[in-house]
Amino acid sequence: MRRTSKTIFIIFLQLFLISFSQVYDEKTLFENWKQYTKPLTISESIVTIWDYGHNDYSAFSEAMGHALIFSVYFNDQTYFNSILNGLEKYFKKDNGLYRWMLSSDGFPPPDTEQHKSASETELNVLVALLKASKKWPNQDIQIWDTQLNGYTTNNYNRIADRLEENMWNNFVYTIDKYSIFLPAEKNYKDWPILNKQPKKIALALTYYNMAYLKFIASNYPNHNWKKVIDDGYILLNQILKDYTSYLFSDEPTTVNAPLPAWIIIEETSNGSTLVNYFKNTQDSWLVKNNEFDSYRIPFYVGMDGKDHRALNLFKRYLSITNVTKPEDAFVGAGNNPQDLRGWNSLDAIASQGLVLKTLNDPRYNSFKERLSLNSKDMQTYFFSSSPIAKDISKKYYYNKTFVIYGYLMFNNKL
Repeated sequence: MRRTSKTIFIIFLQLFLISFSQVYDEKTLFENWKQYTKPLTISESIVTIWDYGHNDYSAFSEAMGHALIFSVYFNDQTYFNSILNGLEKYFKKDNGLYRWMLSSDGFPPPDTEQHKSASETELNVLVALLKASKKWPNQDIQIWDTQLNGYTTNNYNRIADRLEENMWNNFVYTIDKYSIFLPAEKNYKDWPILNKQPKKIALALTYYNMAYLKFIASNYPNHNWKKVIDDGYILLNQILKDYTSYLFSDEPTTVNAPLPAWIIIEETSNGSTLVNYFKNTQDSWLVKNNEFDSYRIPFYVGMDGKDHRALNLFKRYLSITNVTKPEDAFVGAGNNPQDLRGWNSLDAIASQGLVLKTLNDPRYNSFKERLSLNSKDMQTYFFSSSPIAKDISKKYYYNKTFVIYGYLMFNNKL
C-alpha cells in the first residue's frame, strides 16, 4: 500500500512539474509567427507588418514570400494556398510581378513607391513554389487569376515558370561586364536605374540570397542565373574590400553600419565600373540607417556556406576588420541591449551564428543552443507573454522571421 501511495505521489509530482514547464514544438513556433496573418476571405490571406512610416499596420509582399517559404517547411499547404491567393489577387501587377506594399486602404496609386516590386519577394515566392511542387506534387489548385478576375485551375509549376520568366526579364540588368540582380524592376520610373547613360543603379546587397539564386539556376538553365551569382560574389568581395578600407580611414562618412545594405554602382566615362556607396553624396539616403538591414547579407551568404566563395568572403572581411571574435565583425554601431531591432535580438544571433557555422567555428554551438525551441532566449523573445515578447509581436516582424530562418538553418532543415 505504501509503495502504491509513493508511486501515485511521484506521478502527481511529475504532472505538476510538467504543467509549469511548457515544452514548445515546431508547430507552436510556426503558429506564433502566423499571428501576422490577416485572412481576407476563406481563400486568401495577407501578412501585415507594423509600418513605422504610417504608424499603422500595412501589408508587404516580402512578408508574404517568407510566409510561403515557412509553409513548405512546416507542411501547411492550406496556409500556403491562402497566402499565394492573397499575393495573386491583391499584389499582382500587369508585368507579372508583385507590388511591394499595400497601404491601409489596400489600393496604392500606380505612381507611388508602394507600387514598385521588391525582388526579394519574387525570389522567395519562386523558391517556395518550386519546393511546394515537390512537396505536394501533381496537384491542381484553385488560384486567383487577375486577367480573368476570378479563380482558375492551376498548379505550382506553371505559376513558377511564368514568374521566373518575368523575373529574368525585369530584374536582371547588365552594367559593364556584370549581370546585376536589381532590387526592383528595371523599367520602374527612375529607380533603381538612376541614370541610363552612363549607367548608374541602386543595388540591394540584402537581396542577394545566393542559395536561392542557385536553386533557381538549377531549375532554369535556359537563363544564365549562374552569371548573376558569379558576378554577385565578385561584387561582394570587391565591395567588402573597398568598404572596410574606407570605413577604417580618416575620410568622413555618414555610414555607421558594418556592411552597406544599399550601394550605388555607376559606369565611368571609359566604361569601367565604379562602386560608390559610402561617401557623402546626394544619394547618401541609400546608405543611412543600414544597420538593421545589414545582418541579412552575412545571413543570406551564409545560407550558401558550402560554396568556398562564401567562406572566403567571410575570411576576407574578418582579416580586414581584424576583430577578436568573428561574430563581432557584423555588429553594428548601435549595439543597444534595449533596442529590440539591434544586434542583441535573436535574429542577429541567428546571423552571427551562421557566420560561425560557415567558418566551422565550434562556438557556433552556443548560438545554436540560444535558438533551440526551449531556450531561455526563445521563451523570452518568442513564446512568452512578457512585455518584450508582446512588443516584438507587434512591431518587429523581421526579428521573428529570421529567428525561424536561423532555427531551420541550425537544424539543417533549410
